[in-house]
Amino acid sequence: MATKPLPCPKCGSTNVKLHDCGYSAFNVASGDCLKCKFSLSLPAGTFENQDTLAKSWNKKVRAILKEEAKKSELQKLRSALKEAEKLLSEFAALKVMNGESIYSDRVAEQAEQALSRIQDIKTNGKNLRRSLILNSSVNSVVKSRRKKRAASST
Repeated sequence: MATKPLPCPKCGSTNVKLHDCGYSAFNVASGDCLKCKFSLSLPAGTFENQDTLAKSWNKKVRAILKEEAKKSELQKLRSALKEAEKLLSEFAALKVMNGESIYSDRVAEQAEQALSRIQDIKTNGKNLRRSLILNSSVNSVVKSRRKKRAASST
């Protein structure tokens, strides 16, 4: 069964054209979306047929989608953090009136929950950022190794 290329990661179109140069060594390949003109270069290698091209395209598309999902999650965490910090500042704005606290048990509990949520969000955000940084570092190391291999094989 032939591997079908995944849809374009930018527009979702399934109208994707995969092609390579046809060289036996250092074969350059790419995939192009015919709808939005998104282009993705594929790693140099020997592509025996459209199936191997599709597998290479799919691998790169999955990596792009995973990275975008992480960035989206990080953005959601940042929004939640702002919301929690806003709630906390509103709680902090309550003043002591006539020597007695106007904090009710419910308000104090909500303030504690907001603080806990802020800490959770900061921890998750740090983990996501580390993951994004690690992924880009690993990708750059892999690319440099591929270039060295390609240069040594020619």
